[in-house]
Amino acid sequence: MQAARAIEILERQRQAAQALRGKRRGSPDFVKWQRDTEIAIERAFMPGSRNINDFKSIRYGLSAYTSNTPEQAFQEAYERGIAKADAILASMIDEIREYAPDDPGSDAGAPDQLSLIERLCLRFHAAARTLQHRHDTRTTLEINDEYDVQDLLHVFLRLHFDDIRPEEWTPSYAGRSSRVDFLLKAERIVVEVKKTRASMKAGDLGEQLIIDRAMISMISSDLGAFEMADLLVRGIDEELVRALKERAGANGRSAEAEHREILAAALVRPRRRSLAEVLAAMPEVGVDADFERVESSGQAPNVFG
Repeated sequence: MQAARAIEILERQRQAAQALRGKRRGSPDFVKWQRDTEIAIERAFMPGSRNINDFKSIRYGLSAYTSNTPEQAFQEAYERGIAKADAILASMIDEIREYAPDDPGSDAGAPDQLSLIERLCLRFHAAARTLQHRHDTRTTLEINDEYDVQDLLHVFLRLHFDDIRPEEWTPSYAGRSSRVDFLLKAERIVVEVKKTRASMKAGDLGEQLIIDRAMISMISSDLGAFEMADLLVRGIDEELVRALKERAGANGRSAEAEHREILAAALVRPRRRSLAEVLAAMPEVGVDADFERVESSGQAPNVFG
């Protein structure tokens, strides 16, 4: 749902909430308003999101009462619930205005791609949790490791971007070739995925983030001049193509990604040093006199007897 449309619907539900204050609790109008608002929030955000949970947590009645509790107390609790719902809806509208990317075709121009990716990441956990509850307990994707996170994020990115390069090789970093999880070529955006675990210490995670930040900073500085070339190979034997696809399937990659991996492994490797370079790199262990040959004046023993 586009941001402008979501704001319009939520504003309408706020106005309807004001009209409910003069009516009795439990009226048909209240039941319809509550259901319509829940649907609007789920469409504007996502089922299982914090937004819908906040709204569903509102109480429109007393948590404790007795037979002597006056009817006025119930009505006051109902109106407090309506007031709280109005405040939460207002907060959601502000959230959309503050954080939602620009709508395509609006006067603001093209959507902010970085904001779009940030939005996908912020909603990733809610989407992953929703995926665990499929109809009729059907099998689903379980998020157990970093590769599972990459696969699910790859699907989300496909909804918005055309050219996504998974596990893309980058220019040499710190003397070796590096890879990033996703390269959005047209947008010149690098996406690196991290998944924490219960046993991971904060210091270990911090060290990984420092290394990744340094690598991505170096890569980002080179993206302006770094062009990813397309390679088209013709006349390939069908057996080679079949073998490539089988190898790609065994490694959990596409044939294109497997082809890039093979080329990188064969071509992007440390240069072999010459013999002169190897000898020059040998450490100093003494002076020439230490290795002079000592001539013996005696007769060598006959070892062949």
